[in-house]
This record gives sequence, C-alpha cells and structure tokens, in this order.
Amino acid sequence: FQPPRPDDPRRRCPDISKAKRLLAWEPKVPLEEGLRYTIEWFREIIGSNQYKKL
Repeated sequence: FQPPRPDDPRRRCPDISKAKRLLAWEPKVPLEEGLRYTIEWFREIIGSNQYKKL
C-alpha cells in the first residue's frame, strides 16, 4: 500500500442518491451482511491460492 495522500479523507460516507435517482438502484444486502460475505470470500480466495501476487 501507498501512504494516503494529504487530501485523502480518513472517513468516507458514500452518497448513493445519484444511483437511486438515475438507475432506480437500491441496495438489497444490508451492510453488515455484505461485509460478512466479502470477508468470507477473501478468506476463501487467500486460503485456496486462487489469486496472483502483483
């Protein structure tokens, strides 16, 4: 990883209102559940050596 840029915000709060308005998109998976899925996916990928080191 590179060090953060000076103007990089330490906390982010994404605004999905544009996606809702233009695409009629709504999230279907709650944040906590999505994070669990994502963490489990990374664990499976790393444990199975299905990734390439850059």
